[in-house]
Amino acid sequence: MSIFVLADTHNKFPEKLSILARDADEIWHLGDVCAERILDELRATGPPVTVVRGNCDSNFEWPLVVDLVRGGLKFRLEHIPPERPPENVDVVLHGHTPVS
Repeated sequence: MSIFVLADTHNKFPEKLSILARDADEIWHLGDVCAERILDELRATGPPVTVVRGNCDSNFEWPLVVDLVRGGLKFRLEHIPPERPPENVDVVLHGHTPVS
């Protein structure tokens, strides 16, 4: 299983993202999407997209936290890094780490 993970796109969607994401089985966006069109572009690559809401996102339908199980591991997706590691979770993936 291949999972493409990204965060903090802030209204930007470089073409290379769709090239990198299209062969993944899933796409996980860890927040600060900022524009629905970014998710539309991700969805157009093919794999199912899971998103969590970041501090710059205004879509309150997106969850703040998503817990998933893949390959026997429990993943937690969230935007803001937790203060402490959560219990009963093997892997925490978070955003809030923009890099240019």
